[in-house]
Amino acid sequence: MRENQSRNGRAISLTAIFREYCIHWKALVLACLVLGSALTITDYRSRMAGYQVQAAKAGRVQKSDLEARLSDAEKGDVMRALDLNTHLQERVSYQRQNLVNQLNPYHEEYLEIHYLIGARISSAQLISYLQSADFKSRLAVALFSQVYPKSDSRYVQELIDVRTGTFDELGDVGLTIGVKLTDESLRQKILDSIDAYMEKTYQMTHTDEKETIRVDQELAQAQVEGEAFLLQMNQQSQELRARLSDDQSKLYQMYVENRQDIVTKAPEMPQADPRQFAIGLFLGAIADLTLLCIYLMFSQTLREPEELQEIWNLPLLGKSMQRQARGIRKLLFSGAAYRYFQGKYADEEQAMADAARQICCSCNLRGIDHLELVPIGKTIEKENRKLLELLSEKGIHMTIRDVEEGNGGCRAGTAVVISVAGRGARYMEIDRALTDLDAAGVDLLGAFYAEA
Repeated sequence: MRENQSRNGRAISLTAIFREYCIHWKALVLACLVLGSALTITDYRSRMAGYQVQAAKAGRVQKSDLEARLSDAEKGDVMRALDLNTHLQERVSYQRQNLVNQLNPYHEEYLEIHYLIGARISSAQLISYLQSADFKSRLAVALFSQVYPKSDSRYVQELIDVRTGTFDELGDVGLTIGVKLTDESLRQKILDSIDAYMEKTYQMTHTDEKETIRVDQELAQAQVEGEAFLLQMNQQSQELRARLSDDQSKLYQMYVENRQDIVTKAPEMPQADPRQFAIGLFLGAIADLTLLCIYLMFSQTLREPEELQEIWNLPLLGKSMQRQARGIRKLLFSGAAYRYFQGKYADEEQAMADAARQICCSCNLRGIDHLELVPIGKTIEKENRKLLELLSEKGIHMTIRDVEEGNGGCRAGTAVVISVAGRGARYMEIDRALTDLDAAGVDLLGAFYAEA
């Protein structure tokens, strides 16, 4: 089954790729192991270098040593970060203490309490005092000392609104005290506290109360601007602290915590990461497959015996797939050097016997008792001699042509079998040999294939 096609028209099969893997599996596994080990060692050395730097800085560090080690510009960055952090903390503290900023400015609930100032106590001086800031301040102290004992009356008096005006149709003067409700559950407590203060001080009892919802645009705008300013300050503080070096960060921490020294723990010693080794193995396998495909696409040597039939339409009379590795190839390549796609080792004796039987059958059908064997590519003397002996036993006389004589010496009508060395015969050599044999007018029976 052909999956992809090379530029010169020859196909690459999965069988060929698998065969290359089977032949060169030791070299491919070695490449994967080398790449996995290199990636693991590189990652380990990188993390080890960072560990050594951090370990050298670990231990007790004195504030005076850091101040002497840093330049004036570096200490200036630390002080700017410290000032910004201090201002930010003060702003956050104010936001937490100020009940006004905790309210929803777009949905403010007011508790309005109305008091009637009777003719008996009504006077211009009293009405003027009720409209003054002193009355509002005293009322805030009396109110929030009972309702909000943990709050500051300077902040919470902003929740109070005091107004005087005509109370009814008879022209009586009335007092309206409005209080922002920070919590609905405090409604009755606020009402009782104000009533107690007004009755004790001015002998007034409220005549009516109600809740209204108002929107304070100025307060809403102030709160939105305050939140935006707080967010901007926080971002500036984070950006400035991110630019500080390790020594500057330690000095900054000492300033914040008001300490003269700091102890930093040594980091844990890094270990080899097995994931890097697995990644290296995977990348090595992908690289091996890519290189094999490139090699097979651009290789100009015969790779498979089936190519003799597909490219030149030659009958395949036999094939010997046994291939021995010698020298350094024994260390890098497989011992048996070739495996079928099914994973079974080839039997050399059986393969040579099958080849001799097919050649003998072809000669008997044509009435031939003498033929010539023309080797192409690397000389496979062992297989050729073995084939000569087997054919002689069957009564077929075969002559092995000397490679140096070339192929033009064959007489017309001579029965010829070509012997092609797999991985040792180039496509141009096969084309040239077949062209010469065709020009000589020989009777080409087919081809015998053997691994070189």
